[in-house]
Amino acid sequence: MKIKKIKKTRPGITLIETLIYCVMLGLFLGSITIYAWDILEGKIKNDSQAEVNDNAAIAMDEISGAIKNAKNIVSPAQGASANSLVLNMPNNSQNTFTISNGRLQVTNSVMNQVNTDVMLLTDVSGSMSGSSLTAEKSAATSFVNNLNTTYDKIGLISFNTNVVTLQHLTNNFTSVKTAINNLSASGDTNFQPALVSATSEFNGGNHRSNATKTIVFISDGCPSDPGDSHCYAPWITQSKAAADAAKASGITIYTIGLGLTADLPAIDVPIARGVLQYMASSTGGTNDHYFEAPTSGSLANIYNQIAFILTTSTAQNLTSSIVASQLTQLNFTNVSNAGTAGCIRVQLQISRSNSAGSSDYNANMILDDSISLKPN
Repeated sequence: MKIKKIKKTRPGITLIETLIYCVMLGLFLGSITIYAWDILEGKIKNDSQAEVNDNAAIAMDEISGAIKNAKNIVSPAQGASANSLVLNMPNNSQNTFTISNGRLQVTNSVMNQVNTDVMLLTDVSGSMSGSSLTAEKSAATSFVNNLNTTYDKIGLISFNTNVVTLQHLTNNFTSVKTAINNLSASGDTNFQPALVSATSEFNGGNHRSNATKTIVFISDGCPSDPGDSHCYAPWITQSKAAADAAKASGITIYTIGLGLTADLPAIDVPIARGVLQYMASSTGGTNDHYFEAPTSGSLANIYNQIAFILTTSTAQNLTSSIVASQLTQLNFTNVSNAGTAGCIRVQLQISRSNSAGSSDYNANMILDDSISLKPN
């Protein structure tokens, strides 16, 4: 009997084994995908942060370069903060930094010279004695230095209860600065005679027909009755009438309220502010010709700003926007100390947000630095 050999067959892959292999393959491919995605995601995040860092540095460099080379700070005033920075630059120009649509906007205003006749009307009542008058002398002298003897004339009137024309309109700025330095304080306050005297000066032979007519008026109070420290209604009415007459004759009036809250009884502060605002040549319901200096340290910046406005007209506004990422915060604080060229603290924040709304690729950079002007 012949015995038949049984052929051995190779066992097949079972369903369970197939599933196991598939799971292992899936885990392997998933691990590779996750690893690759982590690498890509890390690169995207790094690129986002690098972009934000670069743009923050560009913005800060643009601002700090202008501050270092500026002639002086127009705004914000000393001790104040603002979302915009205005600097007087060399070569008769002014730079303004602000946020516009998430970008740093830089506006350069190039100036044309304007013939200007200016009368400085300075309060020298008793309350102006001490640091207020010292600051006024310094700021007014700086104002004169910002004008040009070729184009401008300046005169000086001091007032308390009485009024004295210390200097008629002249381009001899040395004489004007000497008169400013010799100011002394005493007596009470009356605005009306000073305004009348200034108007008469512009109607006289010292005024040039091709020059603008401007009064810069500063006081730390309001017209007050001799023997009474409070605002005096009859003199207020007379002062407003004198201001109306001056403006009607083509004179532009800028008024400055110095330390009103510090020097006046609380009940008189809104009255004094209201009188000075009324006297100013502000238009359109604004107070753009009225300035308030909370402290004497703010005066220099205010005078610098008025000088720029008076002596120039904007011939060209060149506006540029930089920084591709979103500029979400921009703040300037004037941290200047007395006797220095000036210093601005700049705080900016730039962020990059994912357009799809995911926060996975968001990036953020905050810079905070204080930059000083170079001594002139």
